Amino acid sequence: MRIFSPASVVSAVALLGISLTACSAGPGQEATATGAAPTPSTPSQAGAPASPTPRRITVNGPHDPRAAQLLQRLRQALPSTETATDTGEDRRSDQGSGGPSSVYRASVLTGSQQHGYATLSAEFIDPPITFGEAACASWMQQCSTRDLAGNATAVITGGTGSATMLVEVYRADHGVPLRLRAGTAITSDTSLFWQGGTPAAQAPISPDALVALAESLIKTPV
Repeated sequence: MRIFSPASVVSAVALLGISLTACSAGPGQEATATGAAPTPSTPSQAGAPASPTPRRITVNGPHDPRAAQLLQRLRQALPSTETATDTGEDRRSDQGSGGPSSVYRASVLTGSQQHGYATLSAEFIDPPITFGEAACASWMQQCSTRDLAGNATAVITGGTGSATMLVEVYRADHGVPLRLRAGTAITSDTSLFWQGGTPAAQAPISPDALVALAESLIKTPV
């Protein structure tokens, strides 16, 4: 006759308890290693419909006069048919090869839930921290260049119908002091302050008007 030790009897009882608990788990529930049935999971957020209104992702930083001036210039550049729904402005610090730099940022959100949303944004970097050639790379789509006043050159990426238009201004020393973006693709990169939302049918400003704004900001900086 086989004699069971007290320890083996305890182990058998424990295993029996786990088995019974596992069997008592409700439909669709899987018992955990401790025998406790987990709380039913909630539906995944990924399947939820996206909000038609852009979500604010960056709050305005401390008030800065140059950022406020940049925002005012953006508002003045908008056609009368565009209504500013919200605005954002701030100043950030960055570090370039030549030392510290200030980045003055401003953006205007236009549109409504009925007609969709678009943005016009600007970054003025003083002194510039990015340097390069004012030319279109082979991978750039709808890219062109245009000479501006003050011996500067604008590199324009995108155009009418593009989700995002980008204008980067290169100085004679190859520094990039200004970036302008306009479009209906509202992301943290393009709008600076918002994310998502239903896109409008077109950008709030034309490609020519965006280049004219860039030239104005280079001739008369904030």
